[in-house]
Amino acid sequence: MTTQPPDPATLRASDHDRQLVADVITAAYADGRITHEELDERLAAAWTARTFGDLTPITADLVTPGPTVQYATALPGGPRNPPLPTLGDRPGLPVRPDVAAPHRFTAILSSIKPDRGVHLPEHSSATVIMGEVRLDLRGGSLGAAETVLTISNVMGSLRITVPAGVGVRDETTRIMAESKVHGLVPNPGGPVLVIRGVQIMAELKVVGPDRPTLGSMPGITP
Repeated sequence: MTTQPPDPATLRASDHDRQLVADVITAAYADGRITHEELDERLAAAWTARTFGDLTPITADLVTPGPTVQYATALPGGPRNPPLPTLGDRPGLPVRPDVAAPHRFTAILSSIKPDRGVHLPEHSSATVIMGEVRLDLRGGSLGAAETVLTISNVMGSLRITVPAGVGVRDETTRIMAESKVHGLVPNPGGPVLVIRGVQIMAELKVVGPDRPTLGSMPGITP
């Protein structure tokens, strides 16, 4: 009796498989091939997928079909804006398009805590799965006047510290998750950090230099 091989579509997907699909989705958004709404929808579908059959349709219109679909796609740097002036004697981060290497922060059951002075290119990503990422932008720089950080935060913790002069827009989709943005001192017309993506049973904290605000909140160390 001949045993039929299992249907690949019924095989269970791993977190690594979901991450590879999320990379394709994020790259497609950075290229302008999908909208912000589609980005959120597809990331949510990717991180809740159980089988390869659930994952395949999510990127069916984003990859070239073949015998084996390779989901490993690096985040593109994309066309850069022309050099922009720094903020001069105003507080805040300098805008440096010349430091343009794409950044990806991945913490799966682990933690990432780079030294103070992180540079974020125009398009960056952070994947946190039951882990922790802390990014301290004080003394660092941004890749564009509007810098986009796309996150996939699943049962993890992401904390970002920003200096005075920087604005933040939280545009994430939250599923049983919590976002806190406080203590900011933005400059009118200053650089903006836009946070997009999906949070599932996770926590996002963005803290600024407003020390009285931070000092009055339990669990926050200025």
